[in-house]
Amino acid sequence: MASIELISNDWGSSYGDEWKVHKIHFGWAGAVTQFYNASDKEIKYVTFRYAAYNAVGDLVLDKSNNGIASGRLVGPIPPDYVVTVTFKDLWNSNLVKRIKIDEVFVEFIDGTTETISGNELVSVCIEAAIIRDGKVGPRTCCYFKDISTFNPDSIFFKKHGEEIEQERMRRQAEEKAKKEESERRYAEFLQKQEEEKKEKERRAEEIRRKREEEEKKAKAKAKLQGIIVCAVIALIAIISGIAGACS
Repeated sequence: MASIELISNDWGSSYGDEWKVHKIHFGWAGAVTQFYNASDKEIKYVTFRYAAYNAVGDLVLDKSNNGIASGRLVGPIPPDYVVTVTFKDLWNSNLVKRIKIDEVFVEFIDGTTETISGNELVSVCIEAAIIRDGKVGPRTCCYFKDISTFNPDSIFFKKHGEEIEQERMRRQAEEKAKKEESERRYAEFLQKQEEEKKEKERRAEEIRRKREEEEKKAKAKAKLQGIIVCAVIALIAIISGIAGACS
């Protein structure tokens, strides 16, 4: 198996001191490659040789008018490490539409070397995935996809596939528990709102009934007062009539 496994390889453009990995040309184009040290040795240098192609599949010459552009990364790169390297301005052209790795030359600390053709490179990922640079572990990967994201033939997968899947399942269970807890709290919130609404309605109804009772009492009192006044007036009239008859 090759000592280098490929995670991703793409091209991007630079404008002044600004580097952007996108598909808008600013005249110059470069390469950004993420790879994994699948060997058990520390790497001293890695040289990538790239071929770039235009929209109709023709080879795009590099800035030195060569068919193959080169970029060299200086290590050290420990075993079981993920590294992202950017080589700016390899092609002075706005015709680049895709790139591929033609060859990788690896030099190890112990003085041994390895040459890997682009066709021999093993891809870590079958689908797009994000792996952070540095020592590989289950937490260095993005787990929004299942384990089928990774190539089962890669050393990366054979070393870390099981723990990555366990971590993914743990995070999935954690996310499910958080979702259920969030739903429970939301249900409690809605229930509390409903209870508060009913309590407000009960209090409003209580106030309405109390007001109606007070109004009824006030009307009864006013009616009684009117009856008493009428009775007093009638009594006075009767007394006045008796007094007048007597005189």
